[in-house]
Amino acid sequence: MPLMAEGTTHRVSRVINADPATLYGLVSDVTRHGEWSPECRGARWIDGATGPEPGARFLGRNRWGLLAWSRTCEVEEAVPGERFAFRTVPGRLAADSTRWAYTFEEVPGGTRVTESYEIVVPVPVRVQTSVIRALLPHHFDMRPHMAATLAAVEAGTGLLPGQAAAPPGPLDVTGMWVMHHAFRRDLARFAAAVAGTPLADRPTWRALRDRWDRFAVVLHKHHTGEDDGLWPLLRERAAAAGDHGAVATLDAMEAEHAVIDPLLASCRAGFEGLAAGATEAGRAEQSARVAATVEALQAHLGHEERDAMALVQAHLSAGDWERLEKEVFQAAYRPRDLAFAVSWAFDGLPAATRRRMLADGGPVLRLLSRVLAPAFRRGERRAFGAAYNLVPASGARMFSAAG
Repeated sequence: MPLMAEGTTHRVSRVINADPATLYGLVSDVTRHGEWSPECRGARWIDGATGPEPGARFLGRNRWGLLAWSRTCEVEEAVPGERFAFRTVPGRLAADSTRWAYTFEEVPGGTRVTESYEIVVPVPVRVQTSVIRALLPHHFDMRPHMAATLAAVEAGTGLLPGQAAAPPGPLDVTGMWVMHHAFRRDLARFAAAVAGTPLADRPTWRALRDRWDRFAVVLHKHHTGEDDGLWPLLRERAAAAGDHGAVATLDAMEAEHAVIDPLLASCRAGFEGLAAGATEAGRAEQSARVAATVEALQAHLGHEERDAMALVQAHLSAGDWERLEKEVFQAAYRPRDLAFAVSWAFDGLPAATRRRMLADGGPVLRLLSRVLAPAFRRGERRAFGAAYNLVPASGARMFSAAG
C-alpha cells in the first residue's frame, strides 16, 4: 500500500500570541508563503484572482535541493479568522492533488493555528517508490515541515517586533510596518543610552543629540506625509463609501501627531543640555522625557496599526498606495538622505522581512544596503554605545504593555 494513499491526513498545531484575524490575514496571503515554508519559494495570484476567495487560483513555486517545480492551486475555503483551505490542481505533468488547510481558534495565550493536509488524489505508486523516495522523501510525512512553517509564522507573524496589529487586506503595506519598527527600535536604544552613557562622555552625548535630530526628522517626514497625503485621501474615500466612523479615527491620528511634536522638541532640548554638561539630575529629567515620548508614540503607533491601517486596506486601491509611497513618502527624501535612510530602515529587521524588502527593491537597493551599512553601524555605535546591541525583540519587550 502506498504511503501517500488517498485519504492520508496529517496535522500540526501551534498556539501563537496573535489574534485569529491577523493570523488568517498572513496565511491567506499566499504571496508570502515563501517566508514561512521550508519548501515553497513564493506564489502569485493568477487567472484574474487578486486575493483569497473560493475558486481563486494561484501559482506556487517550490524548491528542494536542486529540484524546482510549480503547482497551480485553487482556494476552496476562505473564512476570515476561521479557516483557509486550498488544493493543488491536477495537471498533465502532476496528476495528484492535496488539500491544505489552516484553521484558527482563539484560546488562552493567543490563537491555536492548525495546519493540515489530506491526499485527495495520490501520486502513482511507481513515482512514490522511485522519484519521491529519492528526491523528496519528506513528502511521505510533511509534519516536520508543517511544524517549521508554523514556527516561522510565529517568529515573524507579519508583526514586526512591537507591532500591535496587521489588518488583512489586498495592499502590501510592508514599507509602513518597517518604518514603525524603526521608530520603536530607535526609542528603545535612546532610552537605554540615556540611562547608560557616562556623564563625562560628552562626545557620546553630542552624538546622541545629533542622532535624535535624525530620528525626529524622519518621524516628522512620516507624519507630514500622513497628514498632507494619506489622511485626506482616506477621508475622501471613506466619505464616498459612507464610512462615517472613519472620521473619528483620522481626527485622532492628527491630534496624536500634534501631541508628539512638542515631546520631540523637549527631548532635543534635553540632549542639548546633556551635551553641554551632563548631571545625574539632567539624566533623570531626560529619562522622563524619553519615557513620555515612548508612551505617546507607542500608543499612537498601536492605534494607527489597529484602526487607521484597517481603513487603508478597506478604502485604498493598490494604485492609490503605490502613488502615495512614491509621491508623498519617498519624495520627502532627497538623494543625499539615502545614505542614512536606507540603512536606518533595515537595521535590526527580522531576516525574512529584510530579505523580502531587498528582493522587492531590486539590485540598486541591495547594493546601497551592502555598501552603506558599515558606516551606518559605526555611527550608531558612536551614539548608542552598548545600547546599539539592543535587538528588536528587546524593544518589543520594552513596549509590549503599550502595544
